[in-house]
Amino acid sequence: MGSAVSLTSAMQANLFSLDTINSQIQTAQTDLSTGKAVNSAADNATAFFEAQAGTTEASQLNNLKDAMGQGLQVVNTALTTISTATSILQQMQSLAQQAESTTNTTQIGNLQTQYNQLQGQLNELTQNDANYQGTNLLSGVAGNNLVINFNADGTSNITISATDTTQTTYQPAAATNWASGSTAIQASETAASSAVTAYNGLSQTLGSYSALITTRQNFTTQLANIFTTGANNLTNADMNQESADLLALQTQQQLSISALNIANQSNQSILRLFQ
Repeated sequence: MGSAVSLTSAMQANLFSLDTINSQIQTAQTDLSTGKAVNSAADNATAFFEAQAGTTEASQLNNLKDAMGQGLQVVNTALTTISTATSILQQMQSLAQQAESTTNTTQIGNLQTQYNQLQGQLNELTQNDANYQGTNLLSGVAGNNLVINFNADGTSNITISATDTTQTTYQPAAATNWASGSTAIQASETAASSAVTAYNGLSQTLGSYSALITTRQNFTTQLANIFTTGANNLTNADMNQESADLLALQTQQQLSISALNIANQSNQSILRLFQ
């Protein structure tokens, strides 16, 4: 077995100092590369776990915000559909008005056919095309109500009930017997006009929900940012301070290496006395 190398006290002190400085340099470099002064519980257990809790809360809030965003798209799909449905109904009104202004039965018949084609398109639009990811707020089919949660445990939420727009309130019946006289034509025109009014009211209701969801979305974003900032304040490094510390440590490292060289040279000088 080889014998242990004996070092002078000066060399041992310099080696200990150099080891400490190297460890501090490694820590400073880690802080600079991660941007954090607390990278694990070993650095500061209290700050680390409090920051972790804040980050988790921020993540949950961001997930809620995303879910609200999807709910908002459901509402916006319904609002866009209502706008198109209103346009179709206004065209139906116009057709009825044209039919009232003529006595040509052939023309009246053509106008009635066009009215009924639009009526069919209105049904297709509201019942089949107003669907966003499986939810249609303009359908009376069960399962289309929309629930939007504003907090993680669901104790704060809103439910937006779907409206059955196949009812005559929103969808006029198919036109019949327009050629028989103005009474039937006027009934169709009135039904289309009433449906426009009904859709306007529904649009106002859904628009209010849209505004509320957007407001809560913005609030949730701000709240998530607060938790994220709080977590970062507990763990983030002062980059200017860390850079200055690293520079100072590197200077100390060079000085320690120089001191170690000087101590070694002193030992060699003593050794030469015996040669």
